Amino acid sequence: MKTFKLGNAKNPKNDIPIQDSSVSSEHLELWWDDKANLIIKDIGSKNGTKKNGIFIRQTDVKPNDKIEIGFNIFTGAELINKAIPFKYMGKVQFFDEFQAMKPFFEQYQKDSLKIKGTRSIKIQLFRSLIMLILLGAFYVFGTQLGIPPFFRFAISLLGGTLGFFLANKIFDEKTITDKLAILREEYSDKLKCPKCTYSLVSKDFLFWKNQRKCPKCQANWVK
Repeated sequence: MKTFKLGNAKNPKNDIPIQDSSVSSEHLELWWDDKANLIIKDIGSKNGTKKNGIFIRQTDVKPNDKIEIGFNIFTGAELINKAIPFKYMGKVQFFDEFQAMKPFFEQYQKDSLKIKGTRSIKIQLFRSLIMLILLGAFYVFGTQLGIPPFFRFAISLLGGTLGFFLANKIFDEKTITDKLAILREEYSDKLKCPKCTYSLVSKDFLFWKNQRKCPKCQANWVK
C-alpha cells in the first residue's frame, strides 16, 4: 500500500497541495485499497475533516460524498480525480486493464453507428417514398397529360433528389449530434487511460492498440 499526502500548499512535501490557510500543513493521508477505493485518513489536522457533515478519522470516498477539508468543500468525485495520478505510482504496464476496455470500445462503436444509421435509413425511406409517389402519379396521369415516358422518369428522379434535401431538413442533424454527444459522455468514464485518465473516446480500440502506449503518461498498453 503506497500512501500520499494532502495538505497546505506551503508544505512542499504534500503530493496534493491546497492553497488555503484552513488546511493544515499535513492534513490527510490517502491511499487506494485493493478494491480500488480511495481511503482518506485525517492525521491530526487543526480544523478536521468531514464526510457528509460528520467529522471522520478514516473513511473511504465515493463520488457522491461531500468532503470538507478545513473550510474547503469537495465532492467525492473531485477528490478522487485529484488522487487518481497516485493510484498507480511506479506502475507502467497496463496490458490487462487496456484489454478489458475492448468490449466498451466495440459497444460504443455499435451504439454510435446505430444512432447515425437511424437517420440515414429515415432519409432513404423518405426519398424513396417521394420517388414512388411521383412515379405512380406520372404513370397514371402521364399519358393523359402527354408527358413522354423519359421525362416522367427524369422528373421522378428529380423529385427523389429534392426529397433527399427535404428529408435532411425534416430529420434534423442536430438531434443526431446531441444524441452522439450524450453517448460520448456516457462512455467517457469507461474509455480512458487506466493510469492518467487521458480520454480515449475519440478513436477506436485498434487505433490505440497500434499506438501501444498512452500519449500523455507513456503507460504501456501492449506487450
